[in-house]
Amino acid sequence: FAVMARIRTVFADKGYDAEHHRDLCRQFGAEPKIHKRGRPHGSGLGKRRWPVERTNAWVLENKRLALRYDRLDFITASLLQAACVFLVASRVAKQF
Repeated sequence: FAVMARIRTVFADKGYDAEHHRDLCRQFGAEPKIHKRGRPHGSGLGKRRWPVERTNAWVLENKRLALRYDRLDFITASLLQAACVFLVASRVAKQF
């Protein structure tokens, strides 16, 4: 059976500052925290965004995923799943 986590808050930078993005968040029951355009830097999103950026970098160490030669969705999904499995397995193996 599947385990689903409910996203309560969506954090985004100025590039997503549009009302239709906020509406989409609300439709799914999430509170949008989107930095407004024209305001100075220092929204605080970097503290929340760096774990995502770091994790994406780990997954994209698999060059075949980073370059995306495959056109079929199921191949890309399989490669992504394999990259995640290898990533977790290597982290767990370091603990033993």
